[in-house]
Amino acid sequence: MSESVARRTGNSPWLVLIALLLGLVLGAGTVGMVWFVRHTSSSSHQIPRTDAAVDAVTACADLARVPVSPESADTMLAVQIAPGAITRLAGAATLAQAAATEDTHYRPLADAISTADRLVEADDASGQAARDALANARTACAHP
Repeated sequence: MSESVARRTGNSPWLVLIALLLGLVLGAGTVGMVWFVRHTSSSSHQIPRTDAAVDAVTACADLARVPVSPESADTMLAVQIAPGAITRLAGAATLAQAAATEDTHYRPLADAISTADRLVEADDASGQAARDALANARTACAHP
């Protein structure tokens, strides 16, 4: 009985090695087939997909997190005192510019957000011009 136990344990490392190699070959073959099928199924006649729409949506989401100043605010815009609001507005402007670079459809959105960003960062941002620019940027986001 001890011979049969020794024989089984003696073959066991080879069986494990064969099973590992078989798993590696089958796994690599499966990955290769999936890659081949996905690569050949995509047509070269398709219009390339861009991330311009994702950039535009993200820019508008950033702009939505910028606080709206009440009309009665005379000294500072809420944007200027809210933590991170100016950074979010600058990020929205950058994303909108990236979207406009890939797709000219987003140029009005990029221009509106960039104008708002420029006016809010100016020293005299407490004026009505900055408030109007932010409202125009929000309108542009509503109709990208």
